[in-house]
Amino acid sequence: MVPVTPSFPLFKLPYLAWSNVLGSMNQLDLIQLSLCCKNMKYAVRSLFRKPNECCIEYEEGQLIIFVSGALSVAVGLQLCDLLHSGPCTMRFHEGRTIKLLGVENFRPKNWFDHIVGVFNVQRISSLSFKIIPSFELIDPRILRNLTEGLEISQLNTSTNVRTYNIGLLLDTFPNIQNLRLSLKPGSLPQIVERKYNSIYFVFSISVNEILSLKAKFISVPVYDYEFNKVLKKWVEGWHPLLTGMKLRLQRWEEPTTVFEGVFDGIDHQGPLITEKGIQFTIKNSKGISATITFNKPTKVVVLAPNQVKTTDVDMLVADHQL
Repeated sequence: MVPVTPSFPLFKLPYLAWSNVLGSMNQLDLIQLSLCCKNMKYAVRSLFRKPNECCIEYEEGQLIIFVSGALSVAVGLQLCDLLHSGPCTMRFHEGRTIKLLGVENFRPKNWFDHIVGVFNVQRISSLSFKIIPSFELIDPRILRNLTEGLEISQLNTSTNVRTYNIGLLLDTFPNIQNLRLSLKPGSLPQIVERKYNSIYFVFSISVNEILSLKAKFISVPVYDYEFNKVLKKWVEGWHPLLTGMKLRLQRWEEPTTVFEGVFDGIDHQGPLITEKGIQFTIKNSKGISATITFNKPTKVVVLAPNQVKTTDVDMLVADHQL
């Protein structure tokens, strides 16, 4: 096949012919072509009529974009010098291929808009922050400007992101509906005051803090006596919009049964042995039922100087629409 270059008379071919030519090219070549001229950009854009989404990872000043959807292989793009306003280059990752692309006067915002435009990205499924060494190295307004106009579904932070920065990110992206945090933010009220579709915490929080959350789905580590208190509050009518919880049930000692102490003082039905694990059913004051499943097997986590036994527990609230 004759390689398509800026001088190749692509548009003198019939539509189906040039469309097939572009459709057979790899992602790197498509991006290179889309930078040639507006007609090439629109031609490449025409291959992606269905809306796409992307994932974004931020690590030490670098922003990596993974576009998926219409492509069989994800595209990874790295924007260099994100924290500088001057022109920058873009590193493209596809398998083991790394190639530098340079366009005069292209700044991070130009690169980002070009990529999401070419691949018809309409939504950011997740925005992940892996390493932010110091709060002085990040200005969240840059990221907000970069992603302006796109819905961001989920915010993820690792243990290498300081609590101060988590607070900044929560303020910068107030409309995010799903949170996955590895460290507790300095001010939990930032989360408590907002409604979320889901919240996933790697760290433990108090029973009162759990009860203050307004998320439809909650995932946190808890001890058996804490879970018992939460279930009692749910039976009394706490959080009528809750759809479910995924818990890492923690114990310092091996229990007689995986559900020991969980249902103390709570009317329940079970146990029922299922493929997923040991299952119970409870009801709240309005007659809405919830299924509690203790998954197997129990895992051991070392929290020096002791070992903690953990069991994954799923709570699924039945449809309560009248």
